[in-house]
Amino acid sequence: MEENRVVLACMSGKGTVLDMQKEKGRRREGCCAATILTKRETEEFRDRRFELFFISWVEPESRWKSHYSVSDETWPFNLHLLLFLCFKLHRISSALSLMEENRVVLACMSGKGTVLDMQKEKAFIGPLRTCHRATVIYLPRDDPGQGAAGALRARVSPFATLIGSIHLLIGKLPHPALRDLARKHGNVMKLRLGQVDQIILSSREGAQQVLKAQDANFAFRPEFTAAKIIAYGQSDIAFSNGEYWRQLRKICVMELLGAKRVKSFVSLRKEQVGRLMSDVSNAAAIGKPVNLGERLNELTNSIVVQASFGRRCQQQKKFMETIKEVIKLASGFSVGDLFPSLQVVDILTGFSTQLKKYHKKLDVILDATIKEHQMNRDAGEEEDLIDVLLRLKDEGNLEVPISFDNIKAVVIDMFAGGTETTANTIEWAMSELMLRPSTLQRAQKEVREAMKDKGYIEETDVPQFNYLHEVVKETLRLHPPFPLLFPRVAQETTEVLGYTLPAGTRVLVNVWALGRDPRYWKDAEIFKPERFEEGVDKEFKGNDFEFLPFGAGRRMCAGMTFGLTTLELALSQLLFHFDWAFPKGVKAEDIDMSESFGASASRKVNLLLVPSPRYPLRASD
Repeated sequence: MEENRVVLACMSGKGTVLDMQKEKGRRREGCCAATILTKRETEEFRDRRFELFFISWVEPESRWKSHYSVSDETWPFNLHLLLFLCFKLHRISSALSLMEENRVVLACMSGKGTVLDMQKEKAFIGPLRTCHRATVIYLPRDDPGQGAAGALRARVSPFATLIGSIHLLIGKLPHPALRDLARKHGNVMKLRLGQVDQIILSSREGAQQVLKAQDANFAFRPEFTAAKIIAYGQSDIAFSNGEYWRQLRKICVMELLGAKRVKSFVSLRKEQVGRLMSDVSNAAAIGKPVNLGERLNELTNSIVVQASFGRRCQQQKKFMETIKEVIKLASGFSVGDLFPSLQVVDILTGFSTQLKKYHKKLDVILDATIKEHQMNRDAGEEEDLIDVLLRLKDEGNLEVPISFDNIKAVVIDMFAGGTETTANTIEWAMSELMLRPSTLQRAQKEVREAMKDKGYIEETDVPQFNYLHEVVKETLRLHPPFPLLFPRVAQETTEVLGYTLPAGTRVLVNVWALGRDPRYWKDAEIFKPERFEEGVDKEFKGNDFEFLPFGAGRRMCAGMTFGLTTLELALSQLLFHFDWAFPKGVKAEDIDMSESFGASASRKVNLLLVPSPRYPLRASD
């Protein structure tokens, strides 16, 4: 749509396209529901990142009922209006998907939409379509901002002042949907989701700017309803800010999740992975399929529980069940997060109430566990993560003192970020290998030839499995644990790739899109571990910005070493001890490789495989 033209919706129910150069200052009769903007006025609106949504509709007695002009600075709180619009927008979403920069949608109460090409309609003044109860949309032309810094404007949706671009993501996985939009609208893309502007970065140059070059400015998190309720006012590692967060990060690196602490859990991992192998061996003995998704989640849950609680948590099962429900609920839709002025809706829908109920359950269990740790700290047992946090709290040497609630928040973080993600990656690796028999055979051949004399695999053996490392890398490229990095917020106004981002701007990096971008990867959609031995020297330590499964910079995943150690040990033993086949009657083409909805990229359908014993288990396994 040209910036100097607009659509009029008239009392007669007809729509007229006007050339504003000719119409400026002209009065039109019989047009009680219309908007006319001059070029100058349009530019003023653009400077304010303003998008005009002009709404009019008719009561049954055919009298104009209401007339609103809404901007991002003026929000008439009218719940009936909001519900009316959401209902209507849902019905015309198919028409919206056809919209180009120079088009406008004339949508009717009947649910029909007319897409007008303004270039063709420029010279036409007259009735276009009978349009009772019309919604008229004016969409300013976008400024690409090439060659100089400029305000980044929403590229996709004309509904920015009401629901924004949410309709473009409804019913779709967000990361591929955002990748597709970026291909059309650019690697630095602004979307308005509800009342909140989001900048989506889909290039390694953009990721490098935010995660490295300007890391300090973007090392902040926005507030989220679920994090505020579950994580004791966002006092966990993932969502806290400021000096408190910097201190927690240091504690994680030095005390909780550093290489020395991870190594101290070697016997725990050996025990729990051994139990998994024993269960798989029992299934193999009777030809029973193994639900790898379930068993791998049990493995990672057990390791994180004992690393955090030791053997002193009496309610492990209840705690993990509650954590699972919290993750499921928190991955859903919060009205208050996208519509800050409508936070009351989270209460009305029960979203906040449910979170508070689960929070109370977790709090009771964690309270009892911490008290038990305090009573038994001199029992001579090796420190678990709660012991470490209690020791640091009591020593009093921290710049920002931590409370019992802070300790609980950190423990919840460990479970939310360190259980499902590791299990998911192992399951995705096995899924990809099963679809490519030659790749599976090569991975099995490597571990079996190296360990055939020894007959079992220990953690110290894993570093020699080079091809296994490449399999893990390729799995993380295609299936990063969190396809969209958690949002970051700019503390100060800055410039990214020629665009001015005001202070408070939220930024998302689509690492899933980076890992599948053909600009950076040959045969980007194909699972090909060999690419990492063919001159593609990439690590997941945050230095290669087209490959960021664990993020980068100050907010990089602190639990990377902890998770990878479990992942590679379990995967190597699954490949060493067993051959694998699909259940009877199932073929490779029958395997559903789609993802489920949620913050982490889990399989939509758990992987079921039938194991056959190859190298028997020994007592040392």
